[in-house]
Amino acid sequence: MLELRPNCECCDCDLPPESLEARICSFECTFCASCADVKLGGKCPNCGGELVIRPRRPPAALATSPASTRRVFKPQGCNVIRGAALALLAVCLGPSLVKGAVLPPEDVAVAPGPGPYDFDCNSRGQQIVQFLAAAPAARVSIRGYFHFEKTYFGTEWAPLASIGLRNADSSLEVTLQGEVNGEYTRVEIYTVVPKLSDSRKLLVMTPLTYRYIPFSITMNADGTVSESVGTDALTLSAGSFSASSVQLACLTAHVKFRDVTVSAAQ
Repeated sequence: MLELRPNCECCDCDLPPESLEARICSFECTFCASCADVKLGGKCPNCGGELVIRPRRPPAALATSPASTRRVFKPQGCNVIRGAALALLAVCLGPSLVKGAVLPPEDVAVAPGPGPYDFDCNSRGQQIVQFLAAAPAARVSIRGYFHFEKTYFGTEWAPLASIGLRNADSSLEVTLQGEVNGEYTRVEIYTVVPKLSDSRKLLVMTPLTYRYIPFSITMNADGTVSESVGTDALTLSAGSFSASSVQLACLTAHVKFRDVTVSAAQ
């Protein structure tokens, strides 16, 4: 029976038994999703095994088999960035290069907007492939669909699709990122604000075989950003910024973006 440990070994954040953010290895070393991906690249620092989503125990079962209260905190083993984490950083940093990780995206012409656009994104190796569309206003709304047509094995980088808002300096301010998990069975879709270190939040998980996942990103007048994937949605604070362009990108995957529109937010 799983202990259902109450915290992340790296950052000590709380991980209650109902949390979707908990990741474990086969020995049940426990980490939050952010540390597992960004610091550890999906690998346990103790045994080297893969980190997977921790199953949730039904409330009725918790009444007779409660979660552990024993906290394990070993931050000294959590300072390695590798694998999928490097791919994530490279996408977040846009044209900047993360040494030893992936190549930055090549320069491409900025499409005038508003679309709709279909983008066949095919990245076979460590080169980020991207498409850029001009933002028609300081606040924009993006809607469309994406689908993982193929994932490429034999690389250390997680297959990834990204939809992001860029500012005038071409830096990404907020993104939706779909990452294929280690078993190549699911797409885990996160929202990320690169300038905030604790902003990586799991929004939804879908089967890898799911055809054309619908998404939207809308900048609100109060400085928040609303995002949705299918029927799942959240609103987060991204700080004040003016959108200059929209980036669609992929890494170590063949991703098809369909019917993507970029319009002024109401």
